[in-house]
Amino acid sequence: MVRRTLLIQLDAQEERPELRKFEIGNLTQYVLEHRAELLSDVFTILRAYHLAGRPHDNGLALGRFEDWWRAVCAPIIWIGLPDPVKSQDQIRKDDPEIGKLNRLMAAWHSMLGAKPVSAAELANAAKNECVGNSRKKDELHEALLECAGERGFVNTKSLGWYLKHFAGRIVASLQLQRSEASRNGTPKYTVTAVKIAAE
Repeated sequence: MVRRTLLIQLDAQEERPELRKFEIGNLTQYVLEHRAELLSDVFTILRAYHLAGRPHDNGLALGRFEDWWRAVCAPIIWIGLPDPVKSQDQIRKDDPEIGKLNRLMAAWHSMLGAKPVSAAELANAAKNECVGNSRKKDELHEALLECAGERGFVNTKSLGWYLKHFAGRIVASLQLQRSEASRNGTPKYTVTAVKIAAE
């Protein structure tokens, strides 16, 4: 849902914002009464943008919403306002699922590098690595519990489903990939560093 959502933040900077008095008392009525004037302002911006040669038309459009971005966001950027799509960056940062996956991949890559492992091998790595890696082991174990924990233990079946679900995802320049299968057909996964193309 992140790529279909824009974030707005309204801060009245008052303890009881519901008691505020507004210059326009009934906004709905005002919009209906001034509809032509308001639309004229919008169309003036769009026409001016078009006459200027649509300077932001080739910007970083939102994938699968390119036409909408060019029609709505590009003119907004052109008149000096922030790109509304940038608000998605904060949504991603606040997304608990992405946060969990990020912590898991970071701890996994820090401890095992790009070594392919099954869900069971990954869970065992958080328990059986040498004492010298105790901090990394603890970080991996905590991340595994967050993603597939059950009564204080890592449920390897749930972990397997979790890894399958997120295979292919890239978070913070790390990618979870399905690597190979063991002899008994159990899938293995790896976390590798990827280069993100510069914007």
